[in-house]
Amino acid sequence: MSVFRSYTKSLVTSSVKIAKMGFSFALDFLPRSPIASRIWPSTDDRGRVPTGFERAEPATNGADPLSPSGEPEDRPASEEPVTADGTRLPAMEELRFIKLKENATLPTRGHDDDAGLDLYAAEAALITPGVRVSIGTGLAVAIPEGLAGLVLPRSGLALKSGVTLVNSPGLIDPGYRGEVRVVLINTDPNTDFHCKPGDRIAQLLLVPIATASPMQADALDTSARGGAGFGSTGR
Repeated sequence: MSVFRSYTKSLVTSSVKIAKMGFSFALDFLPRSPIASRIWPSTDDRGRVPTGFERAEPATNGADPLSPSGEPEDRPASEEPVTADGTRLPAMEELRFIKLKENATLPTRGHDDDAGLDLYAAEAALITPGVRVSIGTGLAVAIPEGLAGLVLPRSGLALKSGVTLVNSPGLIDPGYRGEVRVVLINTDPNTDFHCKPGDRIAQLLLVPIATASPMQADALDTSARGGAGFGSTGR
C-alpha cells in the first residue's frame, strides 16, 4: 500500500512539473495579453476588462498600445494634397481672406464636409431677365500656390430663380489679390432677380493644378479617338 501511495505521489508531482514546463514554454510563444501590459488599464471606465479584440485607451504614462516600442507614434492629421503633375503640397487647414468692405461676409460651409465654400454678396443688384451683372463679395483671398479657386454656381439659386454664372467656372489664380467678384446672369424669361447684401450667390472650390510648360512638338501621339469632336459620339 505504501509503495502504491509513493508511486501515486511521484506521478502527481511529475505531472505538475510537466504542466508547469508546458505553460512556461507556451508563454514564450503566445502574444502578450493586453491585460498584463503596463500600458493598458486593467479595466475601462465601465469596469470591464479589455480583451485582445478591443482597443483600450492608452494609460496615463502616454505610451501607445499600438506602437511596438510603447512610444507615441506621430500620425499626420491629414494627408498632403497632390497636384496633377505629382507635386506634393503642404496640408492646408486655413484659407486667408481680408475684408475690403465693412459689410462683407466670410465664406461658410453649409455642412462640415462640403467641398465648396458659399460666397456672399456685399452689394445689392437688380438683375432683369437676360441681363448679366458683376456683384462684389467685398473680399480678397490668397489662394495657396499649387491650387486654384473655382467659382461655381449655386444649384438652389439656379433652380429657384434661374440665376447662374456667365463664366462658369470663374477662375481665381494664386497670385490674384483683388476683390472676388461674381458675374451673375438671370436666365428666367419673365422675373427680375433682386440680390441683397448677405445673399449667397456662388461657391468657391479649391482644386490642385499642374503648371506644365508649353512646348512645340513635331507630332502628337496617336489615340483611338483622334480628332473626333462635337457630336462624334452621337446623341
